[in-house]
Amino acid sequence: RVFPCVPELFEGLRQREIRTALATSSHKKHLQAVCDSAGLDLPRLADVLVTKEDAEASKPEPDLVIVAWEKLALAPAECAMVGDTIYDGQACRGAGVVFLGLLSGGTPADLLLESGACGVWRDTGHLYADLDHAARALGSRLRAPYMTLSFMALLVIPALKLSDKGLFDGDQFAFVPLAV
Repeated sequence: RVFPCVPELFEGLRQREIRTALATSSHKKHLQAVCDSAGLDLPRLADVLVTKEDAEASKPEPDLVIVAWEKLALAPAECAMVGDTIYDGQACRGAGVVFLGLLSGGTPADLLLESGACGVWRDTGHLYADLDHAARALGSRLRAPYMTLSFMALLVIPALKLSDKGLFDGDQFAFVPLAV
């Protein structure tokens, strides 16, 4: 599957009362083509949809992320974004939100971490499988339990707590110290 466990992930977030935004650098027409190809109605899964038409500039500029948290009526400190490129990390930094990395877009973990990712997962299925841990960890990083999701090649959630061991590269996730 192109987007493993995405409907389950959105449902898991909804059950935890975490609001979501699907933010994509694509035009609505391209998003629809991706959805048709994947057999998913991604916009229906999210509370808010943000496309290229909604923002002045695309990633790595923070505009899409800012529009997403504005549509959710949240502060950036209440949000996190899932992405799979260094441009997602740069957009998060510019918008003031936590960045969560996915390897499924082809960007190596070290580059996602260098671009600001607090944690890295293989794909959306892996993130879903780790959702309880990730949501607990994310709650300690945000002022409220809400997050914003990004869609580029994939989408979805969570930041990891600081590890007193520093960087840990395991089969499940990577920890990196965050500036507080």
